[in-house]
Order: sequence, then C-alpha cells, then structure tokens
Amino acid sequence: MVVYLNDEIKQKIDAFGNFPFIFLLLIIALFFWINGPAFIEHWDSAGNSSLIQIYLVMFLVLVLWSKQRSDTRSHLKLPIKKSLPSFILGVFITFFLMNILFFFNLISTPSPVIELFWPYVILQFCIIANVEELIFRGVLLEYTGIFLSSVLFAVWHSFAYGIVWYNLSLEYNWGAILFAFCLGVILALIVENSKDVEKKHKIPLGFPMAVAIHATYNLCILGYFCLVI
Repeated sequence: MVVYLNDEIKQKIDAFGNFPFIFLLLIIALFFWINGPAFIEHWDSAGNSSLIQIYLVMFLVLVLWSKQRSDTRSHLKLPIKKSLPSFILGVFITFFLMNILFFFNLISTPSPVIELFWPYVILQFCIIANVEELIFRGVLLEYTGIFLSSVLFAVWHSFAYGIVWYNLSLEYNWGAILFAFCLGVILALIVENSKDVEKKHKIPLGFPMAVAIHATYNLCILGYFCLVI
C-alpha cells in the first residue's frame, strides 16, 4: 500500500514537472485576475486586472502565431522541471547585481508602496515579463534579429519613461531608453546563445532565465526588490 502511494505521488510529481512553465505562470495570473481582490486587499489599486486582460489577449495572439515559429513554440512547451532552475538562478543573479548598483548609488529607485508588493510581484513574474519575452525574445527575435527586436523593446517601454514620440524633447529620459535597449540585447543574447547548450544538455537556460531577469529588473527599478532605499 505504501509503495503504491509512493509511486502514485511520484507520477503526480513527474506530471507536474512536465507541465509547461509559461502556462503555469499564466494560470497563476489568471487565478488572481479572477480572485485577486479576495486574497489581496489592494489588488486593484495598481490596475492589475486591466493589465492582465490586455496581456492575456496578447498571449492568445502569440499562441496562434507560434504555429508558424518553431522557437516560440519551443518556449511555450518548456516544462517546469527544466525551466525552474534557470528561472531561480536568473532571479538571484539580477537581484544581487541590481542591489550592488543601488548600494553604490549608480541607479536610484522610488520608495515602493508596500501594500502593492504582492500585486506587482504576481503581475511582473506571471504576466508582464512572461508575455513580453514571448513577443520580443520569441516571435520578433526570430523575425527581426537581435538589434531590431531590442530597438522595438526599447520603443515599447518608452511610454513608461514619459517619452511622447510625436513631441520629442531633449529633456526626456533617453538614458532609460538606452538602458532598455541594452537590456533587450542582453536578454536576446542569453536566449540565442543558449540554444546550443539546450541541444547538447537539454537544459533550457535561455527563455526561463530571460523572464526571470526581466521581471526581477522591473521589480528592482520599482523599488520592491531593492534592499537599499
């Protein structure tokens, strides 16, 4: 009886480990989209539900598009057991490096609203970084290459930096746009250069790590993962 239960538990663990990592993150986002206010008091304060709706629509478009793109399709299929180690590594590396920059005052961050910590963590890890990586390091990287996909990544984030393209000014935060471009290049290189590693060792270092770096960077910049404020 005990042996039977152990085998059954192992089978369920294996089945869970083989579940696509990206879809697990999206299921978590979907759960909080529906039930967020019941579990987190300030869930809707940051407009999370609206953002999740927008990004879920974008994700559905990507799923349909991925039928024609082999790399994007492979990102969607990456299982939890192969994705989680590189994802966790990406979080810790980015967290460590960003806090070094904060410590030496090389970059600054606003004071975070503590009540919004969990809404932002869920939003960044489960939907925003996840879907944006599928767009820019999935579909667009295959179509346009590293340089142009990184330019588009920077332009995509220009609104967050207060840049209005039909009324340009030298007063805008162009340094942030340049940094976004450099981050896009780094993430694209991680995804591209890991393909050979994945083929040889079957360890998907690239895409899960890119999602982790992207989300952790965003949370550090927002002040939620910053130890020095």
